Amino acid sequence: MFKQTFINHDIAIQQGCFIILDRDYMPCAIFEYRDGTQAIKLMDHEYGLPLYLYKGLISSDKLKQDYLNIISGQK
Repeated sequence: MFKQTFINHDIAIQQGCFIILDRDYMPCAIFEYRDGTQAIKLMDHEYGLPLYLYKGLISSDKLKQDYLNIISGQK
């Protein structure tokens, strides 16, 4: 789902986190997914990068919304 949403970005996986890389292979956002019975989405910052925490199901609509927030912040 991440590769379908972040078409122009590379994705690295480290310690269970999906790190979205820009064209220069610099991290621009971190996504973390945790299993759970109730779907929750939180946004925070870690290491100066936006951190998106999803618990439960990941919604493609929510992921696209986060994508738009990330690319609008890179301009």
